[in-house]
Order: sequence, then C-alpha cells, then structure tokens
Amino acid sequence: MDFINIFLIIIGITNLFLALIIYFNAKQVEKINLSFSLLALNVSAWSLSMTFFRMADHQVTALVALKILYLVPIFIPIIFLYFIYSFLEKNPKILGGFPAKIGILTWA
Repeated sequence: MDFINIFLIIIGITNLFLALIIYFNAKQVEKINLSFSLLALNVSAWSLSMTFFRMADHQVTALVALKILYLVPIFIPIIFLYFIYSFLEKNPKILGGFPAKIGILTWA
C-alpha cells in the first residue's frame, strides 16, 4: 500500500465521520446540515472508491470500483450548489429550478 492510498483512506474516513457528526449532532434536521452531510458523504465515497480502484487485483473488482468512482462525482456539484442555496437561506426548487438545470448540464 502506497502513501496515496493511505491518504485517500484517511480523507474518506475523516469525511465520513464529519458527515455523521454534523448530521447526528443537530438538534433538528435542517437543510444545511443535511446538504453538507450529503456532500461529505459523496467526497468520502469518492475517495474510498478511488482507493478500492487503486488496490484492485482483478478486472471485475476494478471495473465495479471504476463505475462507482465515475458515478459519485456527478452528484458533488449538484449537492454543493444546493448547500450554497441552503446556506444563503434561499429557497431552491429541486425539480425544474436552477440546481436541476445545472445537474443536467453536469450529467451531459
């Protein structure tokens, strides 16, 4: 195991704990806590899937990890934009609004 994999594991575990702490320590479920927790979970899944891809011994394992590695970052800009809107206390429309259009643009 090289240093890059060790750092990716540290980043993944740190973001996972950050997401869990922010989500479960909130007194009430707010949009800002939920959106930041989802963002940290996506970053955690991205770094851990990159670690699994780099450590894969078989082609099937590498292919599954690679699909996850390319699928998870699609949602990062969408969730980050929703986090910004909820942080600024705007009322974003998920379906048909600006975040959905940005999500479609990042999907294409």
